[in-house]
Amino acid sequence: MCRQAPSIVVVLLLTQVVACAFAAASRRGDELSALGDYEGAVAAYEEAAGHDPEDASIVARLRQARMDAADSAVAQGFDHLEGGRLEASYARLERAEAHVPRHSKANKLRSDLQRQIVASVSGPAQGTDSDSRLQTRWRQAAHWCHEEISEEICTILKETRGIALDRAAKAV
Repeated sequence: MCRQAPSIVVVLLLTQVVACAFAAASRRGDELSALGDYEGAVAAYEEAAGHDPEDASIVARLRQARMDAADSAVAQGFDHLEGGRLEASYARLERAEAHVPRHSKANKLRSDLQRQIVASVSGPAQGTDSDSRLQTRWRQAAHWCHEEISEEICTILKETRGIALDRAAKAV
């Protein structure tokens, strides 16, 4: 009987430690969410869910924090796009999709971003735009976007600039 007592004490102590860690992570997620730090809230709620993945309240708050983080990333992506910062816009798009795959607003950002990239690559030649620079922009676009947009950009380059890129050249 005496040998079991320390085991029970250890189990109770560990249970209490896990409960405290869960409560602290949950509380931190609530605070960060209230401050608008949705990325931080996601991390805190994920930590809490790691302690108790069956807690419906934490699962719901984690889902909401992910949606809020995705919405925030998409809004930032649109801001970057309006400022002509395509790479930064794409980075925010990827972040949004990491939180919520097939996010409807992220799909709109992707579409607008792809149109902007096509316009950038197919626009009128400028005095400083060499074929080499256009190829570099095309490679960036191929890296930032899905294959179907890369094919569209490839066709535009071939038709408007006479630049033909084969599959090997497309690899970034």
